[in-house]
Amino acid sequence: MTDIKFELNRLTAYSDQEIIREIQRVAEKLNISPLTHAAFNKESKVYSSTISRRFGGWKEALEAANLSHLYSGTTVTKSMREQKNKGLTDEHLLEELRRVSNVVGRKEISTGDVKEYSHVNRDLFAKRFGSWKKAVELAGLEIRAPGAARREHSNKALFENLYESWIHYGRQPYYSEMNNPPSKIKSKNYTNRFGTWREALLAFIDYMNKDSAEEPTVQSSDKSSPQVEFSSQVTPIEKKKPEDRRDIPRGLRFKVMHRDHFKCILCGDNPPATPGLVLHIDHIVPWSKGGKTEIENLRTLCAACNLGRGNRYND
Repeated sequence: MTDIKFELNRLTAYSDQEIIREIQRVAEKLNISPLTHAAFNKESKVYSSTISRRFGGWKEALEAANLSHLYSGTTVTKSMREQKNKGLTDEHLLEELRRVSNVVGRKEISTGDVKEYSHVNRDLFAKRFGSWKKAVELAGLEIRAPGAARREHSNKALFENLYESWIHYGRQPYYSEMNNPPSKIKSKNYTNRFGTWREALLAFIDYMNKDSAEEPTVQSSDKSSPQVEFSSQVTPIEKKKPEDRRDIPRGLRFKVMHRDHFKCILCGDNPPATPGLVLHIDHIVPWSKGGKTEIENLRTLCAACNLGRGNRYND
């Protein structure tokens, strides 16, 4: 079986020098001025927001790469942001907390939610109302318990959600896209669990690569069948090899779709082009006719092409 591994379309090393080289590479490839965040993110292996956090701003990052001439824009300082926030009334601040609550979809909020979803400096709430707890109570909300996001979803649920989003976009989804349908779990849940979005993706890839190599667990649906325990002296029934099973492990399904660029190889249709399109994994030589469940004998088809084919084999 061909050994196919998933890899990130991101940098694997995040040293200052590696990031600077990536900025210079993208700048040379695009050859535009100014070098905006949007243009940069389309070609780069590291997000501009990550770079800005590392160097203290986009302007500073371009200066470090000797590309300061590609910067265009007004530098927003911390004092400027604080000055803007001073004009907010108490009611405006409380309403902002309620808005953040609506965004995250729960009554319990944390300072981390405010940092991610609000333009208001989270320290302002404690300064204005005496404490963060008091501000949350006055807004009619509740304080999010530490670690609640990490306990909210299992690793499997996080990976299943990422799996669906990856297929929906036909590519590795961006961090911000996990806050939109079809994702049912907010992006912050991934960074809360794994530390960074990159680490979450690496954990997902590891999960999918392992899943494709594991045998699915098959349980009898006949509840009337007695449960038999084998002693150490009894030779158990030999299990079928993964390639001899009809069921396709999820990890292997994902590898096939990834190889086929998440589109039907017969008609070319794909989920990003046709919302609601369902992709199937098809045995080229039907399993009923001796076809193996291995990547060389599997392909991606849309529901229409797959159902129309049935178990015919004339390729």
